[in-house]
Amino acid sequence: MGLEKDYPGHPDLTGGGETALHSHAGGAGGVSLTVAETEVFNGISPTTWTVLNLSGTIGSNPALVILKICVATGVTAVAVRKNGDTDEFFSTVTTYGTGAALSKALAGIHTVLVVTTDNTGKIEWKTNLASSSTIDIIAYIK
Repeated sequence: MGLEKDYPGHPDLTGGGETALHSHAGGAGGVSLTVAETEVFNGISPTTWTVLNLSGTIGSNPALVILKICVATGVTAVAVRKNGDTDEFFSTVTTYGTGAALSKALAGIHTVLVVTTDNTGKIEWKTNLASSSTIDIIAYIK
């Protein structure tokens, strides 16, 4: 099902496993939304803050990125932050609240997080246990 049913007048935005990039430009001097649905990581998740370079999809520039993350087993927490940020967004306390930068992650269940990149299109991420994981960029704004 395409997003045009949810957003009348925007038939250029499509969802459902598309791999091609679809852009919706803002007005003069505005921002641009790109629906990417592109896998940017497929491997073992890190247990320390680790740089993930998204520039191959979003370009070497700052952007607001919506990520879809899925872990295979064992992980209970996944967090993201802007590359170079030293603020701590990570917690494994079972009663923690989750938000845009931290989520409880269950095996095989996708979670969505929002993060800004640095000026070169990089973020940092970590999980509490190493696990087979995938990260897709759902969309980004730059």
